[in-house]
Amino acid sequence: MEALLEVKDLYANIGQFSILQGVSLSVQKNAINVILGRNGAGKSTTLRTIMGYVRPLKGTIQLDSTNLSNLTTYQIARKGIGYMPEDANIFANLTVEENLLISMPNREARTAKRLSDMRDLFPDLTVAWNRQAGTLSGGQRQMMALASVLVSQPNLVLIDEPSKGLSPLLVERIGDALVQLRTETTIVLVEQNFFLAKRTGDYVTVLDDGQTVYTGDMQALASSEDLLQHYLGLQLQTKDGMGL
Repeated sequence: MEALLEVKDLYANIGQFSILQGVSLSVQKNAINVILGRNGAGKSTTLRTIMGYVRPLKGTIQLDSTNLSNLTTYQIARKGIGYMPEDANIFANLTVEENLLISMPNREARTAKRLSDMRDLFPDLTVAWNRQAGTLSGGQRQMMALASVLVSQPNLVLIDEPSKGLSPLLVERIGDALVQLRTETTIVLVEQNFFLAKRTGDYVTVLDDGQTVYTGDMQALASSEDLLQHYLGLQLQTKDGMGL
């Protein structure tokens, strides 16, 4: 597989706190690359540092042949990287359609096609298409926020906890959309819901205390009770139905 993004030995602080203390990951093209770890491991900060919201103290962030480490957030976005933060920002007084339109930097003949693609990818948005975003359910907001990132067709998408606060049914629908997207873009997914991560992920990086402690194939991690217990404190499914 060919890497689209390479992060090597990344260090970053937030205020006086050392958050990242040696994060490395290799993001493979046209695949879902999952970042896992316990709370406070540095997952969200890794995405924010890649996007330039947090300035790295040390390390490199390489997108193909471009070093992103010293670029501003808007310069990084112009390199074709989309970002959906954990608490997705929406324009509450605009409709779903208007939120998506405002997310498209250039209006082209393809605009109607891209909007139609988003409705196909997230059918739940169709019934709310002309409603103000502030009236949407939590699941609809997450889908709209993700659609707002995808509508501009980024080459790389950073997604932070899309399943947060959603019902199992909506988590399943988010997973369906992510699997479909694998064919047209590259995804880095931070996710606490291991079932969603296991179902959608191709590759995984595990962080602990701001450091990379494991990288590899998602299914290799998901099928190893020793690795799950050691890195994530999880257990495989047992005969009595307990565990994963």
